[in-house]
Amino acid sequence: MAIASISDYQASLREVPFLQKSLTRAPGSIILNWISLWDQPGAPGAGTLAVGNTANGAVPTDATVGAPTVNFGAGAGYITSIDWAGGGLPTGLTLVNDHPTRWMLYDRLFHAGAYAFNAAVTLASQPSYAARVPGSSYSGLLLLYETVTAFTGTQQLAVTYTNEAGTAGRTTGTQTIGTPSLIGQMFQLPLQAGDTGIQKIESVTSTTASAGTFNIIVARPLAMWASWNSLNEYGRVPMDVAGMTPIFGDSCLTLMHQISIAGVQSQIDVRAEIASK
Repeated sequence: MAIASISDYQASLREVPFLQKSLTRAPGSIILNWISLWDQPGAPGAGTLAVGNTANGAVPTDATVGAPTVNFGAGAGYITSIDWAGGGLPTGLTLVNDHPTRWMLYDRLFHAGAYAFNAAVTLASQPSYAARVPGSSYSGLLLLYETVTAFTGTQQLAVTYTNEAGTAGRTTGTQTIGTPSLIGQMFQLPLQAGDTGIQKIESVTSTTASAGTFNIIVARPLAMWASWNSLNEYGRVPMDVAGMTPIFGDSCLTLMHQISIAGVQSQIDVRAEIASK
């Protein structure tokens, strides 16, 4: 049942899935790029970065190692607020003045990999994530690249997919990824002009690089927030900003972050209140 009023919210069932992640790798030269926290230690425990399925991909859920449990079952709920805190510095790094740090909470709908540097794979029998797309609308979903092992050579990558309207054979075009050197480094891949989302990944083709492995992810962004002085800060995203974003009982909640200079939080704690009726 929808939550349509404050009284509905007051009468709702509420839970607070908790993510606490520590960054164990120094960001090095990947400033201004996203970094995955999927495989980082904390609560819940570290997920496995190499997905383990290149032929079909997989739909991770809240039962997948690395994701917090969402307890209200198979029905839908809403994110009504988010509390976050972070602090500390990775070993060997120095905080230099104030600096912005961004965090994104997302539902990891689909992932496939780890693909080799010379992959040429056409996927088949891909599992559907339709049950985790609100209102049957695939618009707004992101196509992400996640480094599993460091690369040598300059990687060229093309991904074909079925778009939000069900049109097959759409493509990112050949993208120059470069030489991702940090495990967990992430990029958003562009969709073909006019597309706004993804129903299915069809193929993955990587060339030119001489070593390295990577995942391809379809993600549904849930919330993004930023801090200016990111050393030992606390923040809250209230209901009117959280936007009552729909969430599902089997959503695979996880985090990625982006920094602007070498000093960065070594830990982030996130509590997302979810209300359902």
